[in-house]
Amino acid sequence: MSWTATEVRSELRSLDFGACGPITKALSTLSLAPMNPAQQGLPKRVVVEQHDVLTDLPNLKGFFARLLMLGVGDDGAMLLGDLDRFRLLNQHMGHHAGDEVLGVVTEVLRGICPDGGLLARASGNAFAVCVRQASQAPSVAEAMRDAVELHLEPARELVMADMRANGLAPTAGPLLTLSVGWAFGPQPAYGGRVQKATTTALLRAKGAGGNCVRGPSG
Repeated sequence: MSWTATEVRSELRSLDFGACGPITKALSTLSLAPMNPAQQGLPKRVVVEQHDVLTDLPNLKGFFARLLMLGVGDDGAMLLGDLDRFRLLNQHMGHHAGDEVLGVVTEVLRGICPDGGLLARASGNAFAVCVRQASQAPSVAEAMRDAVELHLEPARELVMADMRANGLAPTAGPLLTLSVGWAFGPQPAYGGRVQKATTTALLRAKGAGGNCVRGPSG
């Protein structure tokens, strides 16, 4: 089955969202918030290089540049969330459906990112978050995981239905959920080190089956 962007929106809206009601608003008003005020005054070339067009978030390069501008110190933490088995959504419903879901995830994570924090699109289906106090990291990571699992339930059901319609056994394990890894100290000067530590924690979460959180100690 081939899905158009209009059909994806229609199918999502036809489902019983229950507690997931906010997703409908996110899908119908995907005019995302303006770019971070920290971008004001930067040369246009720099803004373009540091900006993700689809989500209107900073990309990973912009993420670390903004940490420097915002003066985030070593007492903070970096979190990295990756959507589990996101490729199945693209395979069964098309990349336009994937773009819709990334827009929804962006809105969800914007609502979770604490005051003074920073949200960015780190890669295709991964998002980075900075919190100013490392003590916030475990609760923010769990909130990210919980919210994505809740809000993407309609999309998850559509993918499973499409698999059944094509004679495929529904996938086992996490699907369109979020695995999250976090590490201490997002100080931009140590960006590479912190990114590596955060990625290592994320890989542990993936290795544990996905849809879970792992920090510096496992």
